[in-house]
Amino acid sequence: MNELDELETRGLAELAACADEASLRAWHSTYFGKSGLVPAALKAVGTHQGDKRAYGQKANQVKEALGTAYASALEEAQRRALEKSLATEK
Repeated sequence: MNELDELETRGLAELAACADEASLRAWHSTYFGKSGLVPAALKAVGTHQGDKRAYGQKANQVKEALGTAYASALEEAQRRALEKSLATEK
């Protein structure tokens, strides 16, 4: 399950580096898109060697953690964009 820990760590680090809404949406496509990293990890549950139940639970935890972090980051980016827009309009 080390690969799932790495996926979560890398995903959160890359998410933190996203500066605007466009980069957040690109991150989301990479991690949650049709052929994204999270769906691939979830599909790997069926072929995982070892404790499939524990692997599946960890994969779902990673999905939840990354999804929650993305939603928060997107909300924050949209709030900042709105504040900037309101500040620059007369």
